[in-house]
Amino acid sequence: MKEIKCPNCNDNLVEIIYGMPPMEYINKAKKKEVYLGGCEIVIPHPIYNCYKCNRNYYKNLKDYEIDMI
Repeated sequence: MKEIKCPNCNDNLVEIIYGMPPMEYINKAKKKEVYLGGCEIVIPHPIYNCYKCNRNYYKNLKDYEIDMI
């Protein structure tokens, strides 16, 4: 994935992975290279995460949800 910057803090966004992740993605999540979004997918759903400001962004990067974890 090409680098996409967070509109709020300018940190790098990572892809959100949904469903039961293989070990490869669990290891990537530990290194904050991807974000694990859980098993339930609601349409529409965010596709990017900013670890720095805890926001989950939709494709347009204008709409987001605050991550409460």
